[in-house]
Amino acid sequence: MDRKTLEQMEKQAIKAREIVDEIESLERAIERVANADEVDFSTNELLFCVNVTDKSTVKLLAETFAAIAKEEIQRLEQELAEL
Repeated sequence: MDRKTLEQMEKQAIKAREIVDEIESLERAIERVANADEVDFSTNELLFCVNVTDKSTVKLLAETFAAIAKEEIQRLEQELAEL
């Protein structure tokens, strides 16, 4: 193997690890949100803060987040497969 091939393989390995890390992070976030009793939205830039504690609303937010995160996981898995 020549140096150029090794460098390309290294770039692919680094990208693959980044993708796997992001997938694992999303999976952990899905688990955390599924067990949440409340959800906080906040930002420092706009000084906007909302605290949601209504159980049905928290459940809906958790389900919505999980669906979006799962779509992103599928996209990342496809990107990983294409490496």
